[in-house]
Amino acid sequence: AMARRAAAGAAAGLLLAAGALAWPENARTCVEDIRAAKLLRDRYKDKSPRWTANLRSWYGAGEDCLDCDDDPCGPSWHGPWIGLECRGDWLCDRNNWCYWSGPSAAEGPCKKITNFHLPDRGLEGTLPWEMVYFPNLREIDLDSNQFQGPIGEWMACIPGLIEADLEENQLSGTLPRSLGNLKDMLEFEVDDNPYLTGCIPDGLPFDERSGRVSFSSDPKIGTSYGGTRLSGERCATGPLPDCETIRRLPDDAPWPNWVPENMRRPVAGPPAAGIAGPGDGDAQVVGGEDDAQAVETVDVLVVDGAEAAENATVAVETRSNSVSVGAALVGSNGR
Repeated sequence: AMARRAAAGAAAGLLLAAGALAWPENARTCVEDIRAAKLLRDRYKDKSPRWTANLRSWYGAGEDCLDCDDDPCGPSWHGPWIGLECRGDWLCDRNNWCYWSGPSAAEGPCKKITNFHLPDRGLEGTLPWEMVYFPNLREIDLDSNQFQGPIGEWMACIPGLIEADLEENQLSGTLPRSLGNLKDMLEFEVDDNPYLTGCIPDGLPFDERSGRVSFSSDPKIGTSYGGTRLSGERCATGPLPDCETIRRLPDDAPWPNWVPENMRRPVAGPPAAGIAGPGDGDAQVVGGEDDAQAVETVDVLVVDGAEAAENATVAVETRSNSVSVGAALVGSNGR
């Protein structure tokens, strides 16, 4: 009991400093990112043979170890779950030149999924709106597939988007006016979707022109819509939908396979932050509870640190009369 109290105090103190730390070398993917990925995987893996083939690596540590601990980011920015990338923090200097920090320089206790990248795969159906559940998503690349139907208002609820590449699909309807609220957007590409019609929300980037961004070698940036029936006229940006409700991760979203059953409790409020994953002796952030409890499969679990360290609950396992304590802090949702 004394060891547990000491560990709890140490972990709570470390919470205050964790936000300034770079990802530890052995950091895993944030819990809410993993839950979002597994939810999307489970909903789409049986939709068609192409979906099945493209999601077959979305288990464990990827195709090299499907039965390992769930870790979509893995040791490299491109990740072992094919199509998901973890590029670090999106930073801008005083000259407004923005770039990815890379995993080694990113802040926080866990790795965040930043890119959804499945172009040219022959994927069909409507756009996977479950992407809205990824709390740190910055780029969507789904060009050169066979997606149909409208672009939903849900996309306006991914506030950090810097790129949406949806060209060369079969999307239809009008662009939701709420998309104009995506103030970080640099590239919005819907070329060669011949059934798109209407106007372009004035909050989207200017029409495509020569320019440069750090994440692409394309010599042009902005909004591109050649090969569509979009008029090119700008229209007023509309209000956002109820994004808090839309982004709320369902309570039954799958948990990482390394989180003990008795710790799988929903986090209060919308999924606005990443949650630390298991590292060797690192802390985990999971659902909230008032009393500390011992667990068998991880060294330390620090309960939702989004408020303040003094409100944290710590569960500790002692091994050989020693306690391993790590620091963890809920992430900032990539904003």
